[in-house]
Amino acid sequence: MGISTAPDAPNLAGQPAMYLAAQLRAYRSGERRHEVMAVMAKNLSNDDIAHLAAWFASIRIDVKAP
Repeated sequence: MGISTAPDAPNLAGQPAMYLAAQLRAYRSGERRHEVMAVMAKNLSNDDIAHLAAWFASIRIDVKAP
């Protein structure tokens, strides 16, 4: 739930909503390029993006020392 299991994918949980929304809009417009994210963001409305960004931003994460 927002924590990546792939080494080349970022964690989305706990990221600021403004940042996430800006990145999703950039993927949707093609300003930011990534094959998978472009496909996923292509049909998102502005409301969809706002809701996704708020949801991921609301996920609390705990950082623990190894």
